[in-house]
Amino acid sequence: MATIVTPNAAPRSVAAVVLLGWMPRDQAINLLTNECVEPHFDQVQAAEAWEQFHARIQESPERPCAAPQRLPLTGAERQEANGFLHRCRQMGAANIQDVIKVDHRLCTVWQLQIVTERSEAYARSMGTSHGKLRHCLGLHVAPAGQVQIMSRPNDVRVQIPHAEFTFNFIQPTGQNGGGFLIQEMAKHITTTAYGQRLLLWSGYHRSFALMTNEYPEGMDRSLVAVLTTDGDAVLSPQSPNQGVREMLRGLRPPLFADFFDERFCMRVRLRKKRCELWIQGRIMWFDAES
Repeated sequence: MATIVTPNAAPRSVAAVVLLGWMPRDQAINLLTNECVEPHFDQVQAAEAWEQFHARIQESPERPCAAPQRLPLTGAERQEANGFLHRCRQMGAANIQDVIKVDHRLCTVWQLQIVTERSEAYARSMGTSHGKLRHCLGLHVAPAGQVQIMSRPNDVRVQIPHAEFTFNFIQPTGQNGGGFLIQEMAKHITTTAYGQRLLLWSGYHRSFALMTNEYPEGMDRSLVAVLTTDGDAVLSPQSPNQGVREMLRGLRPPLFADFFDERFCMRVRLRKKRCELWIQGRIMWFDAES
């Protein structure tokens, strides 16, 4: 039987919310013309859309962006936080400073798009205060799953559910044999303090899911997060991305609240992506020392 191929079949897509005006112009135009499935943009339309959102930012008042007030943890939150911090200290996680509770809407952001369908998947297991807390601290039980591995000499490719995975070598210690491991990175929501501001470093999809459950009708919009030094990677003068650093330290940095403000965010459908972790090896030659 012949296979029928439909020409120009529409790519699979996902719903997303984008802070277009804070993106560099070229990045925004590339996103709209190459990654955006709906609505469709050509080069001229994409440039006009970016200019419109960018102008709104430039015409808006300066933002002091003072860090949100730290709120007291409940008894249950403090108990989970103490256990979390104890485990982090046992592992020697020097980047972990504290567990705090704040209104995430007042945090600055450096990631400028959120796939809302991914957030909706998180939201289904966050219906209770206990489930909400455990997602904030990465203590929830992740669904079991297996990764698919494709291997050939010096080239291993692993299909992973999202991009937050690393390939590491663990040194043998005691009964731990060590070895090469594919590890999922920390699942907790993280923030980094800088100046008088607070950056939401990671956990955007979980934060959006949690905030969507409460926002805008709910009264409790505060979330538990881990205070870390991780954001120093983009905040320090040595940051490889000075554009992001300037945005975060500028007069009108993006806030998490902007993902809910139609003046500054655009709702689109983007090409659906899948991730592979590529592990490649090669032999290198060097001068032999005497």
